[in-house]
Amino acid sequence: MPLIEEMPEPLQKTLGIGPEHTDGIIAAVRSDLGPDGTFGDQWLVVRHGHVSIYEHADSDPHQRLDLPVTSLKTPCAENFVGGGALLATVDGESTELIRYTSACRHNFSRVAGYLSDVNKHAEAVEKGEDTDKEPTITADDKAPKRCPKCKLLLQEGSNVCPACIKKHKVLLRITGYLKPYWVEATSVWALIMLGMGVSLIPPYLTRPLVDNVLVAQGTDATAASRLRILGFLVLALLVVKVVHELIGVLRARLTAKVGTSVGRDLRSQVYHKLQLHSLRFFDKHQTGTLLARVTQDTDSLMGTIIGGVPHFVVNLLTFIGILTVLFIMNWRLALLVVLPVPMVVILSRLLWKNLFRLVHRFWHMRAGINGFLNDSLSGIKVVKAFAREDNEVARFEQRNEQYRYDLFSLEQYYATFFPLVWLVLACGSLLVWYVGGRQVIHGHMTLGVLMTFQAYLGMFYGPLQFFSRITDWMARSLASAERVFEILDSDPDVPEAEDA
Repeated sequence: MPLIEEMPEPLQKTLGIGPEHTDGIIAAVRSDLGPDGTFGDQWLVVRHGHVSIYEHADSDPHQRLDLPVTSLKTPCAENFVGGGALLATVDGESTELIRYTSACRHNFSRVAGYLSDVNKHAEAVEKGEDTDKEPTITADDKAPKRCPKCKLLLQEGSNVCPACIKKHKVLLRITGYLKPYWVEATSVWALIMLGMGVSLIPPYLTRPLVDNVLVAQGTDATAASRLRILGFLVLALLVVKVVHELIGVLRARLTAKVGTSVGRDLRSQVYHKLQLHSLRFFDKHQTGTLLARVTQDTDSLMGTIIGGVPHFVVNLLTFIGILTVLFIMNWRLALLVVLPVPMVVILSRLLWKNLFRLVHRFWHMRAGINGFLNDSLSGIKVVKAFAREDNEVARFEQRNEQYRYDLFSLEQYYATFFPLVWLVLACGSLLVWYVGGRQVIHGHMTLGVLMTFQAYLGMFYGPLQFFSRITDWMARSLASAERVFEILDSDPDVPEAEDA
């Protein structure tokens, strides 16, 4: 099939063709670099057994080069950092036919493959071999794909659109893997509820510790009685702390058991699914990328189940419980506490889409560089045999730079967003100190109540800070989930026979 890009009218007139009449043109590909490597406009045209290079195609086309296809020996598309060049041996000398940037690399690689096939076909004809099939441009299996719904450009090697993916369905599907371990999972939820209740006790004991022991104003309590109360409260705090930690240890052990078991199940399912695909599937996907899905992405989902879901539930219940206690203690101060919450929610919603896009792109780039390293190092003997070390280094440097840029963009996002959220939360705490301090000074509130309120406030903002980072957690989880589920949901291109 021909590879013909839309040509400007001056070039069409020079070639004597029209938009619907290509007159035997096999390939017409545009380059965005000039012969000197600066940005410009060149066209490579393969027609009637000749390769022609045209300059200034938009205004006054000029034929810079014209060579018979059969005179081009060992044609290849050489990759450089940020671009490449179509090279061939002409009359025994290596010749650069045309240069281009990375945006044009794919089509010129296809042209190089066609020119190489023409040479092989000509050699076979000379040897009298059977050559019924004429060389053609290879099908564009690696052409960039777009989402059929929103037309967003999809990541290489993926059929999942990050904009159209149903986030809630993915999260429900992740939790669905807990069904075989429902006893352990139920125990984890029960321990979460129990731990949340126990964690609310220490701040409550702060009030009598301050009002009845440390600042015992307006009471007839002796020093001895205050010391007894002090010892009792400290012992109670110690017991509560020990119980809370024991609950945390038991919950973590059960969660680890469930998470590692789910991770094992996911890896087995992904590996089993890969075994059902034909060799054509593996030709279209880098081995290292598939390895990343079996190991890194399944581990990420396991981390979501071990750390993400339980922490989310713990923080949600803690948030609701402490908010209730704060309103019971002093509803006026509680209103000041929740004042920054709407702003945090709005910021999180505004920045969620950009964060998910950055995480999605970074994870695909990481899988790509892993795939490149696996393929390159697996074939290191071939690289050494043909002295292609410099070429492989250049290819790696290009991917390494893109990996650095994606990681840098993601880290910049973190460094800007989260400090901003924490600053907003800190304003609420400062308001509580000011208004509560005034009430203590005027005798409308005891110091113990204010200290208890501040203790609960510290616990309250902890979940809020977690919720501000939940966009990061969800973005990473969904990016891994869609890559794993894409493999699990794929249908083998060569299905097994029913009686196999």
